[in-house]
Amino acid sequence: MDVLLVDLKKLSVERLEDSSKEEGLILGIGLHRKYGEDSLVLSAPPSSSVSSSSINSWSMVWHSAIMNRETYAVSNSTHGYSLFRLGIKAIVIMGRNERMKYILLSQERVEIIASENLRYSSSLSFENIALSSLSDLALSTGPAADRGVKYSVIQSKGKSINGFDLGHAFYLHNLKGIVFPGFPDRQMGHGNVPEKDS
Repeated sequence: MDVLLVDLKKLSVERLEDSSKEEGLILGIGLHRKYGEDSLVLSAPPSSSVSSSSINSWSMVWHSAIMNRETYAVSNSTHGYSLFRLGIKAIVIMGRNERMKYILLSQERVEIIASENLRYSSSLSFENIALSSLSDLALSTGPAADRGVKYSVIQSKGKSINGFDLGHAFYLHNLKGIVFPGFPDRQMGHGNVPEKDS
């Protein structure tokens, strides 16, 4: 499993092999402290907890502008499963570009895509443009976050994701959203996704 470093200022992506035993929130906190309070970290669920695209807890770590300290949120959505299936333990987002961007994840590559024309659009409008298939997922900001409102959130499919000022954290990076590939469940006994311990 790898750690993905995305620098929006330099428009660079680096995929680093990570052989450490840390996973999930513990890994996310460690990476946030390593890369500084300006970083935003998304961590896949621990491998021991993943069985399918059904609910798997994954986490985000950032420096809250409201509380003025490191904070985190845990979400029970399928975005973390997508990271796991991509072989990514965590994504570390750094830097801010003058022009708004979004990150497109796929099995083949990671792209940083211009999205200045989507500034102030709703999260659902962003998804209508950015998602290439019905199974794809997104995390994205709406007009409030794009204007820098501190109490803004991020959304997916019209629902808010845990993290009461996470939209502001996206704003600090001038990040409109992240698009994840959707993965249909495999039948039990197929593939290499470990089963949950009973």
